[in-house]
Amino acid sequence: MLDAQFAAGARVVAVGTRQAPRLQAIGVADERDLELAGFLVFTDPIKADAAASLARLDRLGVRVKIVTGDNDRVAQHACAALGLPVSGVLTGADLERMDEAELARRLPETTIFARVTRGRFI
Repeated sequence: MLDAQFAAGARVVAVGTRQAPRLQAIGVADERDLELAGFLVFTDPIKADAAASLARLDRLGVRVKIVTGDNDRVAQHACAALGLPVSGVLTGADLERMDEAELARRLPETTIFARVTRGRFI
C-alpha cells in the first residue's frame, strides 16, 4: 500500500497511539509500543506552469536539482510528471556517509536529493 501511494506521488504519515497517562511531555523515547491508528495521505498537485518553466530553464542551460525531505519515489514521480529526466538519486543517509570530495564528484550526475533534512543543503 505504501509503495503504491509513494509511486503515485503521495506523502504518507502513519498515525499511532498508546496510553501514557503519567507523561507531562512527549519525547522521542516515548515513540514506542504504538498501535497503528491509520494513515494520512496527502497529495500536492504540480502547478500547471511548472513543466514549461523547467523546460525553459533547460533551454537556457540551467540544470535543475531537486532537494526534498520526501522520499525518492515521491520525488521521482514529480520529476516524471514534470518531464524532468532523473540521472541519479542520493538520500540524506547517502550524503551523511560521503566526504566533501565524493559529494563534489556525485553532484553533476545527481538530479534528486531525497530524505534531506538539516544537512549540507540547509
